[in-house]
Amino acid sequence: MTATSARHSTELPPEVLHHRNHLQAQPWRSRELWPSPFAGPDAVVDLASTPRFRWTVSVPEALPDSAKEDRSSDEDLVPEETATNAFRPEGADVTGPEIQSRSTLSAWWVLSEQNTPGGWKACVLLAQTAPEKLDQTRLDRLEAIAAGTARVDAAEQEVILLPGEESTGLKRFLDRFKTPTEQPDLSEDVATVAETMIDETAEVVPEPDLRAAAAEAWCFALSRQPFVEEGSYRQAGLLLMQEDLPNAVRCELFRGVARGVAPRRIPGLNDALEGVPTLQPELRLAALDACLIHALHHPQTTSTTSAPNQSLVTVDLTELDPDGIWPPTLWKLRWDDSPAIVTRFGHWLALTGNPLAESYLSEKLNHLNPDVKQTAVCSLGLLCTDSSEALLRQRVERDQGRQKAVAMLALGYRDPDVVYRHAHDADPSVRRYVAEFAGRHPSHAATVTLQSLVVDRDPAIQLAAVHSVESWSASEAFPILSIAFEEGVLKTRREARRLLEQHFNLVIAAFEDTDEQRKTILDQIRQDNALTLASRTSSVEPSGTSKPAVASDESRSQLAASLQELMSDDVSIERRQRTQKEIKTLVDAHPRMLDEALRTQPVASLRKTLGRLAEIPIERCRVVQELSHSELHQRRKAARDIAAWATTETLPEWVLTILADDLNQEQDPQICRSIMAAIASDTTPSARAVAEVALRHPWSDVRVLGCQYAAQHRLPQLAPLLLPLLQERNATVQQAAIDAAGLCRNPLVIDGISQANAAGRNGLRSLLGTVNTSMELRVLTALARLQNDQGRSELIKLTYSPTPEQRRLVLEAIAELEDPFFQEPLLNMGWTEQDPQVRRVLLEALERMVDSSRGPEISSTATYDEKISAWSQWAESNRTAKLQ
Repeated sequence: MTATSARHSTELPPEVLHHRNHLQAQPWRSRELWPSPFAGPDAVVDLASTPRFRWTVSVPEALPDSAKEDRSSDEDLVPEETATNAFRPEGADVTGPEIQSRSTLSAWWVLSEQNTPGGWKACVLLAQTAPEKLDQTRLDRLEAIAAGTARVDAAEQEVILLPGEESTGLKRFLDRFKTPTEQPDLSEDVATVAETMIDETAEVVPEPDLRAAAAEAWCFALSRQPFVEEGSYRQAGLLLMQEDLPNAVRCELFRGVARGVAPRRIPGLNDALEGVPTLQPELRLAALDACLIHALHHPQTTSTTSAPNQSLVTVDLTELDPDGIWPPTLWKLRWDDSPAIVTRFGHWLALTGNPLAESYLSEKLNHLNPDVKQTAVCSLGLLCTDSSEALLRQRVERDQGRQKAVAMLALGYRDPDVVYRHAHDADPSVRRYVAEFAGRHPSHAATVTLQSLVVDRDPAIQLAAVHSVESWSASEAFPILSIAFEEGVLKTRREARRLLEQHFNLVIAAFEDTDEQRKTILDQIRQDNALTLASRTSSVEPSGTSKPAVASDESRSQLAASLQELMSDDVSIERRQRTQKEIKTLVDAHPRMLDEALRTQPVASLRKTLGRLAEIPIERCRVVQELSHSELHQRRKAARDIAAWATTETLPEWVLTILADDLNQEQDPQICRSIMAAIASDTTPSARAVAEVALRHPWSDVRVLGCQYAAQHRLPQLAPLLLPLLQERNATVQQAAIDAAGLCRNPLVIDGISQANAAGRNGLRSLLGTVNTSMELRVLTALARLQNDQGRSELIKLTYSPTPEQRRLVLEAIAELEDPFFQEPLLNMGWTEQDPQVRRVLLEALERMVDSSRGPEISSTATYDEKISAWSQWAESNRTAKLQ
């Protein structure tokens, strides 16, 4: 390198050098274009305005201020707090490159002036981030990169601006982001730059991945230019006519040109669809993607209005495509059964409102591939017809877990309240998707839902609710974060603390070791930012209903005196009748006042009081009193009524006291089930007392219900009562107790109570080697759920079982744990596993251990080996990042 070259290289601003050096070393990576079905139908529709780029490259972090040059003025840089607003052009890709600061974009602008590999990458990033701002020079450069005609040689590498010369292109670029009130006052130090690329080779050509990324960015930039018409894509169409064009570039041109040109008119697209599926599958997928993208960007001209009952066999193409928009070969894909084609074709049918859509998608609900079934459900949500809505509602009522969640989210596209009504679903995976949905759709209903989910009984749901408001404004997020910070578990409080600091640009110096300290911190944030404290709205009481008046001390005293007189046997009939009327009037005016009066009464006197109150009659007292009726059908009806009552509000303590006493004596299984259903959503001490009675009940069915309650609410207080049930002879009870012990979050159940007088109080570990194989797998799963090392290591050993069926069962158990500890053992197993069913479960287990937004990007068409390789690379990069 010459002395002149060295001198000019050192004159580049440090931030420009920082970006150049980073970008030159980073490869382009491709990812799946279409969102997961668990993002909901709206995520598909939103791609029209917020496109998701297939090709991405790692962008360097900003340099610390100490590493930047001294500047005489800061006006050339956007303050960090306003960078997002300043550089978020309309329709920017929020899932692609992150919104960048002014200094980052100015560094890319400088690099993009240079015909070098770093300059090419910077030009692509500019097109992805700020397409409306590109000039014709950079658009031409993108075309040259995509066509493969861009070249770098020794003479072109040196681009020098001598001191004192103004970079007018950079100034014009930055001026485009300034509001009319801003003065474009760029200092000469920023506008005066020099760069010399160190490359003595004769010629450098763009790599295939860079060409594909440039083709994608070029077409996107063309679509965002003023006065876009079909002729704007003429050069891209001519490029598609080249026979030696790499498939990766051709695929991106198919997708990009389809934004403005009908797929039938795109050169080579119909031939790509008609090609042999096994030879060039990526071209077929890209051609189908192009049809989908055109339907997204032209919903008015591509919708179909034919008769909805047309058969799948007899299709009149002239009716389905009167304007000649779609390639004729497209219709043959309805018989293709490959997962990638089925999912895309179903989306296309739904987006165009095709009359074949509902029958096609209904058939694919029975596909063997779970991804196809889930995407078909999502596509049904795009249809927005009454029949598709009825089908989705049936699936919500019938299915469980993820299958129920995807149907719920599909319905949420039309009616978000459907999603919010499942905020208290028994399945934690459903509640997690409710939290994510609420985070994507800020509203009053979303706020109310998240306020309940941040104190969910499952700590993972609490964290999901907190993370869902990370992109909300500070004032919107505060009602949720304040509750999480005050009432959540430790991890939830820490994450809420981080987001509070991030949203309000502060550092919380105090440690929130006590409730009082946390309240003090929240009060300070509220006062400093003029916010209101979080107030949770009940999901039961309809909005607009007035709250009952607060009872006065005089009313309480009057009710106490009336109750005392009512219970007296030395009162005349007339006086008793007047007392009953007084009590009725007081209770009707203040219903909760009676609950306060009855709360502390012992069971015997409480039953006597209820008998007198039921004569008035006070309805709730009459229903509870019926539980003691001599007739079985009356007791069953009363138990059902109380269970229904519990679905509308938390039962009063005196009711739970009666339920615990009745359950202890009741022998009818149906009544016992109704009593346990009444406390299913209640974890108050009085409700736990009912569960304790169930765990000691003589009937095995009731003991199972008690174990299910303990497992559902993960209550460590019930652990001592689970220990005797671990030794049960009844296999059903023992199995339920093992599951509950693993979920109760109390290490006591691992080894039990070791005292000499604690017979029958051994823990889970004592069962190893004494129970059958299936029960031992449950024991190991419970131990692993409690973070026990022995349980984890034994599960790993079982993954090497000789029979595929046993390995599959072990992997299903590990998948239920969703524990990242098992990632590395499963990846090691994945390289040698040959059984298809075991492979499928193994990949599902890996997916459940990592949130979909943080896991590796894997194409739906990838083979098993490609998926395992992607997971291994992702895990290795995570390990490297932690070490660094």
